[in-house]
Amino acid sequence: MRSLVVSLALAVASLNATAQRPLNLLFYGNSYSLDNGTVPAMVRAIAAQAGHPSPRIVPRLFGGTNLAYHRTDPAQVAAISNSLPAGEHWDFVVIQGLSVEATVNQGDPAAFRANALGIVANVRAHSPAARAVLYQTWARGPGHPFYPAAFPNVWAMHTEVRDNYVLAARDIDQAYGPGTARVARAGTGVAMLGFDPTYYNPDLSHPLRPMTLLAAMTVYSAIWESAVYTINTDFDGTGPLATYFRAAGYSSAQWGTMRGYADLVGTPTMRRYPGSSEDLYSDCEVVARDTAAVVNVQVGNHMTVALTSPNGRYSNVAAALFLDLRPQGPNTLFPELWLTPRAISLAVGTLGAGLRSTIPITRQSEPMLLQGIALGASTAWGGRPFTCADGQEIRIR
Repeated sequence: MRSLVVSLALAVASLNATAQRPLNLLFYGNSYSLDNGTVPAMVRAIAAQAGHPSPRIVPRLFGGTNLAYHRTDPAQVAAISNSLPAGEHWDFVVIQGLSVEATVNQGDPAAFRANALGIVANVRAHSPAARAVLYQTWARGPGHPFYPAAFPNVWAMHTEVRDNYVLAARDIDQAYGPGTARVARAGTGVAMLGFDPTYYNPDLSHPLRPMTLLAAMTVYSAIWESAVYTINTDFDGTGPLATYFRAAGYSSAQWGTMRGYADLVGTPTMRRYPGSSEDLYSDCEVVARDTAAVVNVQVGNHMTVALTSPNGRYSNVAAALFLDLRPQGPNTLFPELWLTPRAISLAVGTLGAGLRSTIPITRQSEPMLLQGIALGASTAWGGRPFTCADGQEIRIR
């Protein structure tokens, strides 16, 4: 018995040491990862702020390169074996392709998927347990010459890119086992922002700082499987995130806006109140729009709440916004539904007509829950005839 206890203690100690050691991350990408202080540097700052040991990051980023380059270039391949101390291994390889290579008219989706799989094969030849994060890029902004010459519209390009990143991840899982690959859905976050041109470089392709921040947040969440809203930040302090923000020219307002969108596109298991679909979400606005899972407001504020279907999928169906004063957890029959029968309706109508309501915050109360519902079909939870936005917890201070 004593021997068994000692063995278990050693095993737990070994697991804890593994959990606490810095991760080794290899990044393959191009200018979408290089701009605005680089995505890898931002991921390091976010991870350190979240309390993780600062990861060892090796960025192999070169403008204009595709996955075939990263898979076959001798220097890119050699970096796998010569960039770590002897005996170390890679925990993750982050793979970001050329922004058009996962599309039919401007690239080759089959080659994209094969090259993503080939990169993982290269890395796992050195580090057999390494996993992959596929950093999904975004569609060109509205007004780009691609529309309608190469794609009917921005949503068509987004859908092609998104779907082929998902298929590439499935290829990797089929080859190496479930859970080997994860998708950091940065491009879907940009879609939920409505492909707002103010987040793009004037070329309507490359990111400005907020979009780079969003991308880094999604990569962080994919690696550590953790929501961004839970990270305590002090942008006036000397923490790793505040220090990086000041050096790279980011602002706390950019963090406040992007954190909600990054979490909305994360896996349901890391979201606080996961709903049905990326096609529907709510937001609360006091000073700025906030899509985060937890929103803090103060007595005296006027809070505007809104329900949005960014791709218009639910614009012409009946929808409603509800506020639950005493939320109790997910519905036993419909786990994406967080409302109880006591929930009150704030707004009812069609999203195309604009579904929003303004609420005066007059007194302190226990946390409340905001959730929107559209009477349009969803396949996310087994073919429901309705779709739920993620819930938002409203905390009144």
